[in-house]
Amino acid sequence: MPIISESTYQKFTLLQSKTVVIDNSTIGSDANECTFELPAFAYPVDTTDTYRNDFTSSLLSLTNRYSSPEFYLEKQNGCNWDEVAQLTDSTYGTYYTFASLPNWSGFKVEWYKVYNLEGANCYRIRQEYTSIVDAEVFVNYSYKYNLKLFTANLADKTTKISYNINGGLIGSTLDSSTKIDYKDNVWEREIRLPQSSFMFESSEYEREFTRYKNGGQEWTIDNQVETIQYNVRKIPYSLHRELKITALQSGMLFISDYNLSNPKPDMYNFKRVICSSEYAPIWGQYNTYSPVQLTFKDYYENLQRKRC
Repeated sequence: MPIISESTYQKFTLLQSKTVVIDNSTIGSDANECTFELPAFAYPVDTTDTYRNDFTSSLLSLTNRYSSPEFYLEKQNGCNWDEVAQLTDSTYGTYYTFASLPNWSGFKVEWYKVYNLEGANCYRIRQEYTSIVDAEVFVNYSYKYNLKLFTANLADKTTKISYNINGGLIGSTLDSSTKIDYKDNVWEREIRLPQSSFMFESSEYEREFTRYKNGGQEWTIDNQVETIQYNVRKIPYSLHRELKITALQSGMLFISDYNLSNPKPDMYNFKRVICSSEYAPIWGQYNTYSPVQLTFKDYYENLQRKRC
Protein backbone atom coordinates (compact mmCIF):
# COMPACT_ATOMS: atom_id res chain seq x y z
CA MET A 1 0.00 0.00 0.00
CA PRO A 2 1.58 3.33 -0.99
CA ILE A 3 2.36 5.90 1.70
CA ILE A 4 0.95 9.32 1.07
CA SER A 5 2.38 12.14 3.16
CA GLU A 6 1.78 15.86 3.31
CA SER A 7 4.41 18.52 3.92
CA THR A 8 3.84 22.04 5.13
CA TYR A 9 6.36 24.75 4.37
CA GLN A 10 6.63 28.07 6.16
CA LYS A 11 9.09 30.92 5.84
CA PHE A 12 10.46 32.27 9.11
CA THR A 13 12.33 35.53 9.67
CA LEU A 14 15.00 35.45 12.36
CA LEU A 15 14.48 38.33 14.77
CA GLN A 16 17.88 39.70 15.71
CA SER A 17 18.57 41.74 18.79
CA LYS A 18 19.62 45.34 18.29
CA THR A 19 23.35 46.02 18.31
CA VAL A 20 24.53 49.01 20.35
CA VAL A 21 27.39 50.64 18.46
CA ILE A 22 27.90 53.78 20.59
CA ASP A 23 26.63 54.51 24.08
CA ASN A 24 27.84 57.89 25.32
CA SER A 25 25.10 58.05 27.95
CA THR A 26 26.87 55.64 30.33
CA ILE A 27 30.42 57.02 30.29
CA GLY A 28 31.92 56.75 33.77
CA SER A 29 29.31 54.34 35.11
CA ASP A 30 31.80 51.45 35.42
CA ALA A 31 34.52 53.43 37.21
CA ASN A 32 34.79 55.18 40.54
CA GLU A 33 33.42 58.36 38.97
CA CYS A 34 30.09 60.00 38.40
CA THR A 35 28.37 59.23 35.12
CA PHE A 36 29.23 61.97 32.67
CA GLU A 37 26.43 64.31 31.66
CA LEU A 38 26.18 67.53 29.71
CA PRO A 39 24.13 70.48 30.99
CA ALA A 40 21.30 71.76 28.80
CA PHE A 41 19.15 74.81 29.45
CA ALA A 42 15.77 76.06 28.33
CA TYR A 43 14.48 79.62 28.48
CA PRO A 44 10.85 79.44 27.30
CA VAL A 45 10.18 83.08 28.19
CA ASP A 46 12.09 84.08 25.05
CA THR A 47 12.60 81.23 22.59
CA THR A 48 14.67 83.49 20.31
CA ASP A 49 17.32 83.96 23.01
CA THR A 50 20.03 81.61 21.74
CA TYR A 51 22.38 82.57 24.58
CA ARG A 52 20.04 81.04 27.19
CA ASN A 53 18.36 78.38 25.02
CA ASP A 54 20.39 75.34 24.02
CA PHE A 55 19.97 72.84 21.21
CA THR A 56 21.52 69.49 20.33
CA SER A 57 21.84 68.27 16.75
CA SER A 58 21.98 64.56 15.97
CA LEU A 59 23.26 63.45 12.55
CA LEU A 60 23.24 60.06 10.81
CA SER A 61 25.69 60.25 7.90
CA LEU A 62 24.91 56.83 6.47
CA THR A 63 26.23 55.09 3.36
CA ASN A 64 24.04 53.14 0.94
CA ARG A 65 24.72 50.01 3.02
CA TYR A 66 22.14 51.21 5.55
CA SER A 67 18.52 52.29 5.52
CA SER A 68 15.66 53.38 7.81
CA PRO A 69 17.37 56.13 9.86
CA GLU A 70 15.35 56.94 12.96
CA PHE A 71 15.70 59.26 15.95
CA TYR A 72 14.11 58.87 19.37
CA LEU A 73 14.03 60.98 22.52
CA GLU A 74 14.39 59.09 25.80
CA LYS A 75 13.89 60.24 29.40
CA GLN A 76 15.67 58.79 32.41
CA ASN A 77 13.45 57.02 34.93
CA GLY A 78 15.57 55.84 37.84
CA CYS A 79 18.06 53.34 36.43
CA ASN A 80 16.04 52.91 33.22
CA TRP A 81 15.28 54.96 30.13
CA ASP A 82 11.74 55.49 28.83
CA GLU A 83 11.03 56.36 25.22
CA VAL A 84 9.31 59.74 24.96
CA ALA A 85 8.73 59.91 21.22
CA GLN A 86 10.14 59.22 17.80
CA LEU A 87 11.58 62.45 16.43
CA THR A 88 9.94 62.99 13.07
CA ASP A 89 8.36 66.46 13.14
CA SER A 90 8.56 69.88 14.79
CA THR A 91 7.17 68.79 18.19
CA TYR A 92 10.62 68.64 19.78
CA GLY A 93 12.73 70.35 17.13
CA THR A 94 13.46 70.04 13.41
CA TYR A 95 13.93 66.97 11.21
CA TYR A 96 16.45 67.31 8.34
CA THR A 97 17.02 65.53 5.06
CA PHE A 98 19.71 66.39 2.50
CA ALA A 99 19.04 66.54 -1.23
CA SER A 100 22.68 65.97 -2.20
CA LEU A 101 23.11 63.21 0.42
CA PRO A 102 20.00 61.01 0.20
CA ASN A 103 21.26 58.53 2.83
CA TRP A 104 21.79 61.23 5.45
CA SER A 105 19.29 62.56 7.96
CA GLY A 106 19.43 64.61 11.13
CA PHE A 107 17.41 66.05 13.95
CA LYS A 108 17.92 69.26 15.90
CA VAL A 109 16.46 68.99 19.41
CA GLU A 110 15.31 72.36 20.76
CA TRP A 111 15.52 71.92 24.52
CA TYR A 112 12.92 74.59 25.30
CA LYS A 113 10.37 72.49 23.40
CA VAL A 114 11.35 69.43 25.41
CA TYR A 115 11.11 71.42 28.64
CA ASN A 116 7.66 72.76 27.79
CA LEU A 117 6.28 69.29 27.09
CA GLU A 118 8.28 66.99 29.36
CA GLY A 119 9.84 69.20 32.05
CA ALA A 120 13.28 69.16 33.65
CA ASN A 121 14.95 65.76 33.61
CA CYS A 122 17.84 63.81 32.11
CA TYR A 123 17.44 62.92 28.43
CA ARG A 124 19.31 61.20 25.65
CA ILE A 125 18.86 60.78 21.90
CA ARG A 126 18.72 57.30 20.37
CA GLN A 127 19.66 56.73 16.74
CA GLU A 128 18.66 53.58 14.88
CA TYR A 129 19.50 52.38 11.38
CA THR A 130 19.27 49.05 9.56
CA SER A 131 21.74 47.07 7.47
CA ILE A 132 20.31 46.24 4.05
CA VAL A 133 22.52 43.11 3.96
CA ASP A 134 21.11 41.18 6.91
CA ALA A 135 18.47 43.50 8.41
CA GLU A 136 20.53 43.97 11.58
CA VAL A 137 19.49 47.07 13.53
CA PHE A 138 22.24 49.29 14.92
CA VAL A 139 21.79 51.73 17.81
CA ASN A 140 23.70 54.82 18.96
CA TYR A 141 23.04 56.67 22.22
CA SER A 142 24.00 60.29 22.72
CA TYR A 143 25.44 61.82 25.85
CA LYS A 144 23.13 62.24 28.80
CA TYR A 145 21.70 65.77 28.85
CA ASN A 146 20.61 67.23 32.20
CA LEU A 147 17.88 69.67 31.16
CA LYS A 148 17.01 72.54 33.50
CA LEU A 149 15.35 75.94 33.33
CA PHE A 150 18.01 78.57 32.69
CA THR A 151 19.17 80.74 35.56
CA ALA A 152 22.49 82.57 35.83
CA ASN A 153 23.38 80.63 38.97
CA LEU A 154 22.73 77.21 37.41
CA ALA A 155 24.66 78.15 34.25
CA ASP A 156 27.63 79.38 36.28
CA LYS A 157 30.92 77.62 35.49
CA THR A 158 29.71 76.49 32.06
CA THR A 159 30.63 77.50 28.53
CA LYS A 160 28.95 76.84 25.20
CA ILE A 161 30.76 76.01 21.97
CA SER A 162 28.74 76.62 18.80
CA TYR A 163 30.11 75.72 15.38
CA ASN A 164 29.05 75.36 11.76
CA ILE A 165 30.35 72.75 9.36
CA ASN A 166 30.09 74.63 6.08
CA GLY A 167 30.21 71.70 3.69
CA GLY A 168 33.27 69.93 2.32
CA LEU A 169 35.43 67.17 3.75
CA ILE A 170 36.15 66.77 7.45
CA GLY A 171 37.82 63.96 9.38
CA SER A 172 35.83 61.22 11.12
CA THR A 173 35.95 61.12 14.92
CA LEU A 174 35.48 57.33 14.83
CA ASP A 175 37.77 56.20 12.00
CA SER A 176 41.01 58.03 11.24
CA SER A 177 41.25 56.37 7.81
CA THR A 178 38.08 58.01 6.49
CA LYS A 179 36.68 61.46 5.83
CA ILE A 180 33.09 62.66 5.88
CA ASP A 181 31.95 64.64 2.85
CA TYR A 182 29.23 67.17 3.70
CA LYS A 183 29.23 68.37 0.08
CA ASP A 184 27.28 71.65 -0.06
CA ASN A 185 25.43 71.19 3.24
CA VAL A 186 25.79 73.32 6.36
CA TRP A 187 25.33 71.57 9.70
CA GLU A 188 25.10 73.44 13.01
CA ARG A 189 26.26 71.95 16.29
CA GLU A 190 26.39 73.14 19.87
CA ILE A 191 27.84 71.74 23.11
CA ARG A 192 27.59 73.19 26.61
CA LEU A 193 30.51 72.04 28.75
CA PRO A 194 30.46 71.82 32.56
CA GLN A 195 33.27 73.08 34.78
CA SER A 196 34.77 75.31 32.10
CA SER A 197 35.68 78.96 31.58
CA PHE A 198 36.46 81.28 28.69
CA MET A 199 38.11 84.49 29.87
CA PHE A 200 41.53 85.73 31.06
CA GLU A 201 42.79 87.82 28.14
CA SER A 202 46.40 88.59 27.26
CA SER A 203 48.05 90.39 24.35
CA GLU A 204 51.16 90.15 22.22
CA TYR A 205 52.53 93.23 20.44
CA GLU A 206 54.28 93.55 17.11
CA ARG A 207 55.79 96.97 16.46
CA GLU A 208 57.56 98.45 13.47
CA PHE A 209 59.82 101.50 13.91
CA THR A 210 61.59 104.12 11.83
CA ARG A 211 65.12 104.62 13.11
CA TYR A 212 66.83 108.02 12.73
CA LYS A 213 70.55 108.83 12.41
CA ASN A 214 70.69 110.08 16.00
CA GLY A 215 69.43 106.71 17.24
CA GLY A 216 65.90 107.85 17.94
CA GLN A 217 62.99 105.59 16.98
CA GLU A 218 59.40 106.35 16.06
CA TRP A 219 56.88 103.58 15.74
CA THR A 220 54.95 103.38 12.49
CA ILE A 221 52.79 100.29 13.14
CA ASP A 222 51.65 98.96 16.51
CA ASN A 223 49.78 95.67 16.14
CA GLN A 224 48.17 93.95 19.15
CA VAL A 225 46.99 90.32 18.99
CA GLU A 226 44.68 89.45 21.86
CA THR A 227 44.37 85.86 23.11
CA ILE A 228 41.85 84.32 25.50
CA GLN A 229 42.31 81.27 27.73
CA TYR A 230 39.79 78.44 27.54
CA ASN A 231 39.84 75.90 30.35
CA VAL A 232 37.85 72.68 30.56
CA ARG A 233 38.14 70.71 33.75
CA LYS A 234 37.19 67.14 32.82
CA ILE A 235 35.55 65.64 29.74
CA PRO A 236 35.69 62.10 28.26
CA TYR A 237 37.83 60.92 25.38
CA SER A 238 34.98 60.84 22.87
CA LEU A 239 34.20 64.49 23.50
CA HIS A 240 37.86 65.45 23.13
CA ARG A 241 37.71 63.82 19.69
CA GLU A 242 34.62 65.80 18.76
CA LEU A 243 36.16 69.10 19.86
CA LYS A 244 39.60 68.76 18.28
CA ILE A 245 38.51 67.14 15.01
CA THR A 246 35.11 68.65 14.28
CA ALA A 247 34.66 71.83 16.33
CA LEU A 248 38.16 73.30 15.97
CA GLN A 249 38.25 72.49 12.24
CA SER A 250 34.77 73.75 11.48
CA GLY A 251 33.97 76.70 9.26
CA MET A 252 32.71 79.04 12.00
CA LEU A 253 33.42 78.71 15.73
CA PHE A 254 31.79 80.67 18.56
CA ILE A 255 32.24 80.45 22.33
CA SER A 256 29.95 81.81 25.04
CA ASP A 257 30.93 82.07 28.70
CA TYR A 258 28.50 81.91 31.64
CA ASN A 259 30.87 82.26 34.59
CA LEU A 260 29.60 84.76 37.14
CA SER A 261 33.23 85.69 37.86
CA ASN A 262 33.76 86.82 34.25
CA PRO A 263 34.58 90.56 34.46
CA LYS A 264 32.99 91.31 31.08
CA PRO A 265 30.44 88.57 30.21
CA ASP A 266 28.78 90.60 27.41
CA MET A 267 31.98 90.28 25.37
CA TYR A 268 31.67 86.50 25.40
CA ASN A 269 28.19 86.08 24.00
CA PHE A 270 28.77 83.97 20.86
CA LYS A 271 32.25 85.40 20.41
CA ARG A 272 33.73 84.25 17.11
CA VAL A 273 37.23 82.87 17.61
CA ILE A 274 40.10 80.93 16.03
CA CYS A 275 42.10 78.37 17.97
CA SER A 276 45.75 79.43 18.30
CA SER A 277 47.18 76.64 20.47
CA GLU A 278 47.84 72.93 20.35
CA TYR A 279 45.22 70.50 21.64
CA ALA A 280 46.93 68.63 24.46
CA PRO A 281 44.70 67.14 27.17
CA ILE A 282 46.34 66.09 30.43
CA TRP A 283 45.85 62.34 30.36
CA GLY A 284 45.95 60.21 33.49
CA GLN A 285 45.86 56.48 34.10
CA TYR A 286 42.67 54.81 35.33
CA ASN A 287 40.65 57.95 34.61
CA THR A 288 38.04 58.25 31.88
CA TYR A 289 38.07 62.07 31.95
CA SER A 290 40.84 64.57 31.31
CA PRO A 291 41.16 68.38 31.35
CA VAL A 292 42.43 70.56 28.55
CA GLN A 293 43.57 74.18 28.27
CA LEU A 294 43.34 76.00 24.95
CA THR A 295 44.14 79.45 23.66
CA PHE A 296 41.95 81.31 21.18
CA LYS A 297 42.39 84.57 19.33
CA ASP A 298 39.62 86.88 18.25
CA TYR A 299 38.33 86.34 14.72
CA TYR A 300 38.34 90.13 14.33
CA GLU A 301 41.81 91.64 14.75
CA ASN A 302 41.17 95.38 14.94
CA LEU A 303 43.66 96.32 17.65
CA GLN A 304 46.12 97.89 15.22
CA ARG A 305 47.45 101.43 15.24
CA LYS A 306 49.20 103.13 12.35
CA ARG A 307 50.77 106.55 12.08
CA CYS A 308 49.47 108.59 9.19
